[in-house]
Amino acid sequence: RRRGGSTLPKLRNHPCTLRVEITDNSESPLRIAVHGTSAAFDGLEDKDELVRTIQRCRCEELNISPTSILIKWDVTKDECNNVVGSRLPSLHDHEDNSLNNNNNNSGTEPDIAVLKAPLGSRGEGIYFVGSIDEMYEIIEANRDKTYEAGQDFLENIIETKGRIPSWVLQAEIRPPLLIKDGRKFHIRTYVVVVEKLYHEDMIDVYMYNRHEVRIAAERVSDQESIVADSLGLTGSKQRGRLAHITNGSSSELTERVLLQDVDELMAMNMQDKVNTFVAQAFGRHFVPDMIRRVARQEQMVQQAARIASPTSSSAAPFPTSKFAMAGVDLMVTKEGRLYLLEVNNNPAAPPAHLTKDPFADHLVGYMTDLVGLVLGLRNMPDTDNATFPQTCNFIHANDILNKEP
Repeated sequence: RRRGGSTLPKLRNHPCTLRVEITDNSESPLRIAVHGTSAAFDGLEDKDELVRTIQRCRCEELNISPTSILIKWDVTKDECNNVVGSRLPSLHDHEDNSLNNNNNNSGTEPDIAVLKAPLGSRGEGIYFVGSIDEMYEIIEANRDKTYEAGQDFLENIIETKGRIPSWVLQAEIRPPLLIKDGRKFHIRTYVVVVEKLYHEDMIDVYMYNRHEVRIAAERVSDQESIVADSLGLTGSKQRGRLAHITNGSSSELTERVLLQDVDELMAMNMQDKVNTFVAQAFGRHFVPDMIRRVARQEQMVQQAARIASPTSSSAAPFPTSKFAMAGVDLMVTKEGRLYLLEVNNNPAAPPAHLTKDPFADHLVGYMTDLVGLVLGLRNMPDTDNATFPQTCNFIHANDILNKEP
């Protein structure tokens, strides 16, 4: 059920707060889990903040994510040229490292990059650009629309975000791995952080072991670049959205399946590769930043509680679990290298009429596993095992990391 009131001080507005309770016959809460109050993913959910977090965690050289450049929303043409430099970002601007074991630099410079709008989502605000001039035209047009929306629009963004988000200019994943007769895809997996504030680790990081594959509506033509070059097409004109946008926003023909059902990916050992990549990124490299945010928020909560009730105990009257969940989007190169594209703090399920039964069963299973995980139902006596079986598709990140040689 959506939260009405809360025993926890409200620190900020959140578009998707979820409160789950276990009650006894008197409806007195036995356990509570609350989503939307943990700060664990706050430095990852926006496109520009993800770039900053990667920089802050000193992960750029690990090639976790494609090479990215931050550009102010109201940048001038001269500033744009200075920030971007003489060429668009390339996947190979950094040397290959431990998160990806292949070293297959082609030596060719890319002529297309991906431009991501500050407030874009679900594929909206994604542009393919072939030059700085083309990129600046898009930024300038969006800036003019922002000014037309009025000062209240900007002030609302600042109040909600604490800043005006930046554009992200990102290297295109190329050549991408193609499946299903030459179609592009990305992998969606889920990461859950459960806070344990009175333990020295402060958080547990879990990964869901059933990864989704979202496949573009149209195949990528073998002659795409040749035809585009012959017609003098650049940037977005070279990239048909039905073939290059894979999240389903551009077409209802986008296919959604589980990775375990895609023979081409299983033959590449992609299941284990995804597990290892996500465990290293979220269970190792991002952990210090997540812990810092959780600790800082807890200090704010305790301070607010003392101000509100200086004589009352700070202990919760019943066990309360704060958790955060995120949909993590990955893309794969032809050589099998994984790149982190986005972290979605409020992942959305596809419309019911676009969801086939096996995939719908997967979504139901995910929510069942999630509720069991965050409420600790598998550790409670008299749990209905038919509803919350002891087997769970969530894996602790440390269980993956401890298997590394």
